[in-house]
Amino acid sequence: MLVTMLRNLLLFTSNVLSINIALASTVGQTLEVNTVVVDSCTLNANNINFGIYNLAGDLATTNISVKCTKGTPYVIGLDNGTSPNTTFRKMLNGSKSLNYNLYIDASRQKAWGNNINNTLVGDGNGDTQLYTIYGKILPDQNVPSGDYSDIVHVSLSWGSSNPVQVSNSGMLNYQISIRIKALAHKN
Repeated sequence: MLVTMLRNLLLFTSNVLSINIALASTVGQTLEVNTVVVDSCTLNANNINFGIYNLAGDLATTNISVKCTKGTPYVIGLDNGTSPNTTFRKMLNGSKSLNYNLYIDASRQKAWGNNINNTLVGDGNGDTQLYTIYGKILPDQNVPSGDYSDIVHVSLSWGSSNPVQVSNSGMLNYQISIRIKALAHKN
C-alpha cells in the first residue's frame, strides 16, 4: 500500500512538473508609466493670542507650516491686517487701538510684511517646513480695558523661477487668515 501511494505521488508530481515545463514559455511586452510633477504648496497657520496686555509690552509666537514640492521656490507674506500703517499693526476694540507688530526674527527687529524687502523666501523640499511668527505688543500704550483683535492674511506664493517677484503673474497664491488677540484690563 505504501508503495502504491508513493507511485501515485511520483506520477502526480511528474504530471505537475510537465505542466510547468509546458508553461515555461513567455511573451514580453513593455508598459510605460509616467506622470507630471507640478509645483504645488500647502499652507497652515495658527492664531496668536497675547493674553492679557502688560504695559511693559508683550511677546507671543505662532507657527506657519509650508509644504511644497521639492525644488519649488516660494514666498510667504503677511499683510498689515486692519492697519494701513507699515510701521506697526493695530488690534482694534471698536474705535480704540493697540499697536503691535509681527516679525520674521526672534529678536523682533525685522517686521514681516508682504513686499520684497520683508517677506520670507524659501525652497520646497517635499516635507513640511515650519516657520515662527514672532509677535510683540508695543509697551506703554494707554488704552482702555477690553478685547482687542486683528486679522492678518498670510499669503504663500510659488511657481516662479524668481520667488522674490511676488507680483509675478506666473505665480500661484494661497491665502489664509490668522487672528491676533489681546485683552487689556485695568489693574
